Amino acid sequence: MNRYSIEITHLVESDLDDLGSKRDLAVNKILNLEENPSKKGSALKGNLRGLYSYKFNLPGSGQYRAIYYLKNKESICLLILVASRENIYQKAQRRYESIKTNN
Repeated sequence: MNRYSIEITHLVESDLDDLGSKRDLAVNKILNLEENPSKKGSALKGNLRGLYSYKFNLPGSGQYRAIYYLKNKESICLLILVASRENIYQKAQRRYESIKTNN
């Protein structure tokens, strides 16, 4: 079983800060991606091919998604977005395009 390190962008740091008192709970759930992140999330399709979506619930706040990219050679799980499921895939596409442009 390959263990991955979790890395976040500065935008994901803002996403987590926006969760307020639920931030720590969200971080603990996201840390589940350290082991077998490709099996814990769902591979996305279309314009988001190459990304994964990990679903989790925050009590009292509903369903959330963590959108991430796997750098398998380095065993890195790079989070690009953490947000409620509403419009998540449109937001993910904008962020993913921005990341691809800046690399």
